[in-house]
Amino acid sequence: MDQEKQDIVISPCCGVCALDDDDICIGCMRSGVEITQWGREDADGKRAILSNVEERYRNQYSN
Repeated sequence: MDQEKQDIVISPCCGVCALDDDDICIGCMRSGVEITQWGREDADGKRAILSNVEERYRNQYSN
């Protein structure tokens, strides 16, 4: 895979945009800050945000 394709990280936005009391979007599970920073992040920064999203998802749905 060439470097250009490796640098593409797709946004987790699903069009359900509403922040809960903890400032986490109920649709994509990003924080308000992560949502606003997404467009300025490089691929590694976006992957770090997705890692946070995955952890939040696991914490919320592991019960």
